[in-house]
Amino acid sequence: MKKAIIALIIIGLAWALYPFYQSYQAKKNLEERKVLEAEHREKGGYKATTVEECINEEACVWYAFEGIAFGTELEEDKVFHSKLINKREENLEILLMTDISEYHYRLVKTFLNKIEDLVPFKILFANEPSNPEFYLFVSSQPNKDVKFLFSKDLLSIDETGTIWNKLVNTFYNTNAQCFGKVFLFDKNQIGYGFIFLNTNIFEACLEEELVQSLGLMNDINGFQFSAFNDGAIIKMTKLDWLLFEVLYDDRIKAGMNINEVQEIFPQIYQDKLTNYGDSQ
Repeated sequence: MKKAIIALIIIGLAWALYPFYQSYQAKKNLEERKVLEAEHREKGGYKATTVEECINEEACVWYAFEGIAFGTELEEDKVFHSKLINKREENLEILLMTDISEYHYRLVKTFLNKIEDLVPFKILFANEPSNPEFYLFVSSQPNKDVKFLFSKDLLSIDETGTIWNKLVNTFYNTNAQCFGKVFLFDKNQIGYGFIFLNTNIFEACLEEELVQSLGLMNDINGFQFSAFNDGAIIKMTKLDWLLFEVLYDDRIKAGMNINEVQEIFPQIYQDKLTNYGDSQ
């Protein structure tokens, strides 16, 4: 009886103290975010404190582009992807590997149409494309389903099991809510890829993973102006769309290094900024 009373007292105290813990944690997270933001401003040499201010400050946009376009968030891929531009240059066919609702299907179609307006190639989305390069998987827990539910389909694509093993070893039972992996053709041209989306945060996952698979591959920890910030999964910001337009400007080629892109970036930025201003 005494043990039960003590347990109830402890539970009651925990409930009473929980709001204070939440408040403390929120303040701690805010302070950590402020420190990261200050570090990014110092490192990038910019003053922006909002997305709009960043867009209108060349140093801020370059800092974001350099950090997100030159690299990959997957440690195992850094030797292949880092410090060179990766982008797609040929028509892309996407195969949907799982059944999805009509609502989710419309979201995919709408987003692909938006992307297609910004790239120099066609994006074909069908249930049975003739030669798919991107495979799209959807579930409520892709970080678990990659090992079991999706195994048959992944092994049918690559009978050796190499791709399936890579995906399982990298993502299975991790905290990744959605993820993707691409493989490159020659000269850093994006070849084929595998994208895994979570139905619970579908739209934000779709935007982040598809755009990352098309070349904006890295995350910048704590960079508040971008969806590619290694934090909560959110929809792409206006800055992210600008970065994607810069990446797919025809003056930037797959395989270019940082110095080559930095030399032509100011003119590309000014051109894009002018168009950005006209579209607002």
